[in-house]
Amino acid sequence: MRNIMEAVEDSVRANDFIILRNCFGRFDVTLKLEGMNFAESIKLRTAKALVNHAEEHLDLKKNKRFIESSSGNLGVALSMIAASRGYEFICIVDPNTNATNIAIMKAMGANVVVVNTKDESGGYLGTRKKFIRERLSHDNTLIWINQYECEANPAIHFSETAHQININCSDVRKIYIGAGTTGTAMGVSNYFKKYFPKIDLIAVDSVGSVTFGGNASPRYLPGLGSSVPPIFFKKESFNRLISIKESQTVAVSRYIARKYGLLLGASTCTVLAGMYEDINATEEVLVAISPDLGSKYIDTMYNDEWCDEKFGSEWRNINLSSNEPKTYQVEL
Repeated sequence: MRNIMEAVEDSVRANDFIILRNCFGRFDVTLKLEGMNFAESIKLRTAKALVNHAEEHLDLKKNKRFIESSSGNLGVALSMIAASRGYEFICIVDPNTNATNIAIMKAMGANVVVVNTKDESGGYLGTRKKFIRERLSHDNTLIWINQYECEANPAIHFSETAHQININCSDVRKIYIGAGTTGTAMGVSNYFKKYFPKIDLIAVDSVGSVTFGGNASPRYLPGLGSSVPPIFFKKESFNRLISIKESQTVAVSRYIARKYGLLLGASTCTVLAGMYEDINATEEVLVAISPDLGSKYIDTMYNDEWCDEKFGSEWRNINLSSNEPKTYQVEL
């Protein structure tokens, strides 16, 4: 049987999993690797669903122009699909977006706009969305695919991401999921709450995000977190909520790279840091969704000088080999 792809979005894969044995000296964890595609992130799966929805319900095929806000990974994925399908794409980003991601978007033909004004919570999401609304008010042919409110976002992770975990890890007892727009988190949670309600579902986010109800503070790593409460998110859909300092995300990234030879992205390393905080030792089957790979973070999260500038020496002083977790913030 031939295995030939017709378009970039066909590179979204179903069954890429890897077991990290004796992670942090405490447990084995199965990672669902969502970065094994041309966009190197779970956002290619999301982008395909959003564009398909816009074609079916928002006259995208007629107007051939769309706009979206992104911290980086979704923008890359949408740029690829826009180029593949012949659409004009405008991506609204902010100063925290990796330069590599911006360069990739531009290479694909996207028009990238960087907003520099912070919103009332000290982040940029509110400003990015405000820019889009103002642009739409003056351009009635431009379509906002709106990852923040479009139900195609969580729906694709209900029907695909969660289902694939169930097929490959049927004996799973705990699943750890990062919280950004919370499309992935809610889609996976809705699936397992419906079909397997005894499985523990743990959402992980960055300190400084308002998603779990905490106070907003500066964040430097794109991916997880939000300065505007996500519309999809329902706290009661999870057994636990864990917030992780970005300095610990950095420490985890180095640990994983040097122990397993894997360069993972900031979202993935935040999720793994959440597991470190939540689990001492267990023989239960644990699954974590790995949203992204790490090559786009070489100049930031994997750059010592950049990390020193943003986090001081704190990231260097975190000992992930210690026997007891040092919980920064866990909400039950």
